[in-house]
Amino acid sequence: MKALVCREFGPVETLEIAEMPEPPLAAGSVRVKVRSAGINFPDGLVVQGKYQLKPALPFSPGSEFSGTVIEAADGVQGFAPGDRVFGLTSFGAFAEQLVVPAERLNHMHSSVSFETAAVLSMAYGAAMYALMERGRLVAGERVMILGATGGVGLAAVELAANAGAHVLAVDGDDLRLKEAEAKGAKAVFNYETGELREAAKDFAGTDGFDLILDPVGGALGETAVRCLAWKGRLLVFGFASGDIPRIATNLLLLKGAEAIGVFWGESQRRNDNRDVENFRLLQDWLIAGKLSPHIGGHFPLEDGAAAIQALMDRKIAGKAVIEVASG
Repeated sequence: MKALVCREFGPVETLEIAEMPEPPLAAGSVRVKVRSAGINFPDGLVVQGKYQLKPALPFSPGSEFSGTVIEAADGVQGFAPGDRVFGLTSFGAFAEQLVVPAERLNHMHSSVSFETAAVLSMAYGAAMYALMERGRLVAGERVMILGATGGVGLAAVELAANAGAHVLAVDGDDLRLKEAEAKGAKAVFNYETGELREAAKDFAGTDGFDLILDPVGGALGETAVRCLAWKGRLLVFGFASGDIPRIATNLLLLKGAEAIGVFWGESQRRNDNRDVENFRLLQDWLIAGKLSPHIGGHFPLEDGAAAIQALMDRKIAGKAVIEVASG
């Protein structure tokens, strides 16, 4: 099978297209013909050896996908050849075939396209887990989303707005922030052009924000803590800036606030979440027209390395898709 292959940890540009052996069908797993695969920021990190998990070399990156079932292992129930599916894996989605545990697959509705399903799992699934499960979001709350034009950030803006929250979308590019407005943000703020605390006060007054999602970290994350309301919740999602913020815990005390770690991958390993319910609800919303995932770029498998680099360089708003196969 053809795959985008990482032979040594290093720059994304060293990835190559190569013929690889088909992965063996493991017990409890399903073999999928990959049609489309979503690109995510961690894909670039894992190739460089900078991610918390390091796969054995050589490997194919890629963690979210859509496609059709080729075969299911003995004893696997609910999946048959030809079924349209989407789901998550640790690695391997940027290849023509993928073997994945059955519990990480979801059936696709006939009205959902492969490219749309390919970007539904990671960003929307993670945003649902963050906002609804860990963040306990309720209608009417004031919500700040940092990194609001990335894949997870843009999905979070859309989901929070759908849930009835009042959303301030924060990022560093005016053009990209227009997409956050289109997804339901009541206001946007470009941190390159002003002070976040002032923008927060303009939006939420002196009361502050009930919920802040921070996938960025760094100085922006440190400032965000100061924008929390009484009993506000800070969702620590990631550190796209490359810097882990130093949170002044006295501010959490004075605000009666919480800093909540959001480690979706570990929750999946522990089977400690509502993923099945969340993905069913996400697809229902998609079919009903309540969600409209923004795909900022389409690339053939042969351009996979350039596609990953473009996403890491923030040249793509929302998500990007690698079209692995057709038909």
